[in-house]
Amino acid sequence: MDPVNFAGTFGKREEGTGVELADLGLSGLPFLEEFVTKVGVGIFLSGMVSVCSVREVGVDLKPWQHLLPKGARHFATNGLGEMFFVAGEGLYFLLIHDATEAVEIETTPDEF
Repeated sequence: MDPVNFAGTFGKREEGTGVELADLGLSGLPFLEEFVTKVGVGIFLSGMVSVCSVREVGVDLKPWQHLLPKGARHFATNGLGEMFFVAGEGLYFLLIHDATEAVEIETTPDEF
């Protein structure tokens, strides 16, 4: 999603809820760096979605590790029970309320 469209849909982030990309091991990802510059990171719309926020820090992924590609890094969560990851050139999401499969989003990070 284009950062400008994201901001128009989800509004401004809640102050004090963002985390540095480096602290999440997400430095050097152009689509996230652009997002930080244009929108910021944190929790949006009263928790409906978060991108590189305090909510993504320290999440125990062991129960779902087998469903994710090796090296997957968590960068976003939504209020519907979905977690979003980046691994290599792909974006992945995991439905944690179901936890039966991980599905690759048919896009590249630059198109997300």
